[in-house]
Amino acid sequence: MFNRMAAIHANIFWVAILMMQLSESVLTPAEAAHRLPKKQKYEFYVQVVRSNFTFSNSTAVRIWGKGAPDPSPPFTFGDAVVFDDKITEGPDFFSQEIGRIHGVFFDACYNSTGCLKLLVVGTLDFTAGKLIGTIPITFLEDLTIPVRTYSFSGGTGNFLLAQGFGVVTPTVLADGYLRSHTVLHINRQYKTQ
Repeated sequence: MFNRMAAIHANIFWVAILMMQLSESVLTPAEAAHRLPKKQKYEFYVQVVRSNFTFSNSTAVRIWGKGAPDPSPPFTFGDAVVFDDKITEGPDFFSQEIGRIHGVFFDACYNSTGCLKLLVVGTLDFTAGKLIGTIPITFLEDLTIPVRTYSFSGGTGNFLLAQGFGVVTPTVLADGYLRSHTVLHINRQYKTQ
């Protein structure tokens, strides 16, 4: 009889715990409206320094392949370059830094005749500005087209559960220095605040 009563009390205890957890996860209408996905655009610039000819602070280094450690083209199949580029609010190299893009790119063309494609794996890391958090990115970049796109899904901070795509327009400004104007089109985003 005692074991039966103890089992009933244990079951009641676990049911009470489950009910408390469920009640905490239920949102009021005001909280639900506050956390609705929203669409928005986020515009920024990636400042790329790829050689020491113009600047002494190159933001990339070839870690594998012919010509290492020079991160400049030409590339051969399998070459790998690690990069850590500055993200700014404005187009000027010295405008407000709002984060970094960290990652690696690989030459993805086995037959390199006329093929200029890089497999890019990285993270957009926003540390200042109106949105804070990270977005992981992986895409095949075709260097022969003037406007490039990539998709993303997920992230941290303000980009938690974000989905969307980026539109990148690179501009070569000087030997080894280029700027990429980027607009993120965020189609879904979990609003954390």
